Amino acid sequence: MNSFTISTDTCEQDIIMNENRMTTERPRWVKLGLWGLPGRAAARGFFWLSVALGIGSICYGFVDPRFWGGAAFLLAAFWYDAAIRWVDRNGSWSTASR
Repeated sequence: MNSFTISTDTCEQDIIMNENRMTTERPRWVKLGLWGLPGRAAARGFFWLSVALGIGSICYGFVDPRFWGGAAFLLAAFWYDAAIRWVDRNGSWSTASR
């Protein structure tokens, strides 16, 4: 029967190095877009809320032209979606990587 020992210092260093390689610093636009949101579900919820408000504003804009400005919610939805996709591809949703 073979036995071996593992130095815990070496393992901890390897784990820390692997964690650093896996997480990437979020760009400012991602940090700002997801600021205050606890996770992916909340970000996706705000995405859909922005889409609904944008479409609703555009539709009601035909009745009252002042509501055309609400189409800017679609820009917010695009921003949420881009930030969510960036974190999915390059980062992690854990609070440690923020």
